[in-house]
Amino acid sequence: MRLAANLKIIYYNFVFTYKIHIKWLPKMNMILENIILPVLSAIFYVMAADYISDLDIRYYVSGSICFTAVDACVGGISTLVSSERRFGTLHTTIGSVFQPFYLFLGRILYWCGIGYFRFQIVFFFLFFLFMPERLTLGVWLKCSLVYFLICIALSGIGYLIGIIGLHKRNIIGICGLVESLLLLFSEIYFPKEQLLPYARNLCCLSPLYYGVKVCRSILVYDRYDATFSNIAFMLVLGGMYMVMGNVYFHFIKNRILMQGQSDVY
Repeated sequence: MRLAANLKIIYYNFVFTYKIHIKWLPKMNMILENIILPVLSAIFYVMAADYISDLDIRYYVSGSICFTAVDACVGGISTLVSSERRFGTLHTTIGSVFQPFYLFLGRILYWCGIGYFRFQIVFFFLFFLFMPERLTLGVWLKCSLVYFLICIALSGIGYLIGIIGLHKRNIIGICGLVESLLLLFSEIYFPKEQLLPYARNLCCLSPLYYGVKVCRSILVYDRYDATFSNIAFMLVLGGMYMVMGNVYFHFIKNRILMQGQSDVY
């Protein structure tokens, strides 16, 4: 019965997130946000990177495809989770009989689905424009699986930032900073060897770094020797951020319960 109740609350939160994100939006806004803007952004960065560097075009396409997940799985999740405080529903979440992870899991899965949808759109546009000869069913299936796992791993960062947003009133700056760091330290458009030596190790803190390595190995180098280890590192790292978010939520919850009010910061 407990499992059924948890699945039900996950489903309700998934539907709730859909209603507040898509259903109330005008159709044109939905198309702009989930199709046109991700595609134009990906094309711009690929063309800019190809103009200033001489690496294989597949290098930039593979990185740009993977970076599509960041806006949804980091920005979308963090904004929605942190909205518990902004919209005055944090006290309901604190008093719920469900664990906070189950309350937020439906929203996390929804945004992972949005990120995955955007990937599909960007994937086909970039392949048709820059390397149509590489577009095969096998490549699409492999990249689709890797990209789904990237969305899951990045959701851990989005969840952690969202929980921080229950403490800080405005997380737009934090979210923008994290997204910029992911762009810088994930080998999206340039190898980490171009970074300063002492900064290269920061790449190991990015789950996206390992996802890009897997996707690039498939598209550019056609090698699979380190695929499972990179996927494992990516998922473990994403899971660690998720655990950190849960730990921080319980810290906030204890502070609220001790002080007797939900707006204690």
